[in-house]
Amino acid sequence: MGDFGIRRNASGYIDDPCYKAVTAGPQPGEIWTNRKGDLPSLILANNGALCLCLKMYEDYMDGEIRVMARVPMYVNPLKVTYARTADLITYVKSIPFPEFKPIHRACVRALGIVKE
Repeated sequence: MGDFGIRRNASGYIDDPCYKAVTAGPQPGEIWTNRKGDLPSLILANNGALCLCLKMYEDYMDGEIRVMARVPMYVNPLKVTYARTADLITYVKSIPFPEFKPIHRACVRALGIVKE
C-alpha cells in the first residue's frame, strides 16, 4: 500500500475530521508538555505561533487552583506565561470545560482584564 499522507486513512479515503484533529495543535483547556522538559502547561489560548499557558506545579502554594493532570497538580493564575506552539510536543489530556472555566476567569481577574 502506498503512502497517502496523513489526510487519508488506512483505506486511502480522505478523512478530514481526523486530519483537522491531528493538525489543530494545542487548544484551550488542554495540558501539554514542552520539548524543553519543563513542567506540563495548561493552555489558555493558542495564537498561532505562541500559546498562552499556565505552568503546572506539584506543590500547593497560596492562591493556586487544583487541576487533575496525570496526578493532582496546581496552577497559579498570576503566572501566565507563553510557549512556542512548536515546542509543545506531548498531549497529556483535556480538562472538562466546567473545570477550565473558573481557571480562565481567575486569570482574567488576576490580569485586570475587563470587558467594555
